[in-house]
Amino acid sequence: RFQTGGGISFNGDTAAANAIDDYEEGSWTPAVSGSSITYQHQVGEYTKIGNIVYWKCYITVNGGTPTNNISGLPYAVPAGEQNNIFSNWTYAYWDWGNANDHAPVVAYSIAGTSSLGLKMTDWNGSSGFPNVDFGGGSTTRNFYGAGFYWTS
Repeated sequence: RFQTGGGISFNGDTAAANAIDDYEEGSWTPAVSGSSITYQHQVGEYTKIGNIVYWKCYITVNGGTPTNNISGLPYAVPAGEQNNIFSNWTYAYWDWGNANDHAPVVAYSIAGTSSLGLKMTDWNGSSGFPNVDFGGGSTTRNFYGAGFYWTS
């Protein structure tokens, strides 16, 4: 059923509050914060349904001094909504010969920004969730991720 004020409702529901009235698909350009970053790939896609944004991205960094933040989310995270993201993120170097060169990563939202912070999971027995250390120089690094977060 199409609502008079916009949106679609299902199963005979006529309440405007229950109508789907905000749906969008698109692309975004994820960027690694830092200095002198060079990229091979910067691909991001999203779907927004109401106030939830589902995102995914793939980044290959070839050089520079990256930090543990990814910027460029399609919608800002509201102020006061720190860590409101749910993610499935993997992080890897090309050098698979060294066990320390890859680790699962957790993404978290940074309140009032369009950015994600990245923390390593406890993959090497250390305590806590240290910031991702992408290092520097010319080593190629791949980042693959997907998740969702709330927006205004």
